[in-house]
Amino acid sequence: MPVSFHANEVSVDRKDWGVIVTLAGESTDDEDFYLMLQRKRHFTARDHELGMADVYIECCGQGMSWYGHIDSFRLLKESVEVQVSAAAAAEKQNDGKVVVSFNSNERAKLQTAFREIFEGRAYYTD
Repeated sequence: MPVSFHANEVSVDRKDWGVIVTLAGESTDDEDFYLMLQRKRHFTARDHELGMADVYIECCGQGMSWYGHIDSFRLLKESVEVQVSAAAAAEKQNDGKVVVSFNSNERAKLQTAFREIFEGRAYYTD
């Protein structure tokens, strides 16, 4: 079963080092609902050495976070659909799918940011 929620907050934060996109939903006492992605503009030799030279994805907590491991990322009219790798899904004992809806007026801002984050990555579609 996919992780699914509605993001009532969407933020794009551009830093000197890269970009961060966060789609945040209503949290409960038991769980935070958010999807965060970030990508550095330039990776260091140390990033490569540590396996951190890729898009970082985090969903609903650091316990569900990886560098890379994204099989597909689709930006639709009012949602994103993410499929993480089989290895990442197995680690979390779920199907590895994340679906986040958002208000359609946020799409253009997200598209610009996601194109920056996923530049050169064939698994991204919009």
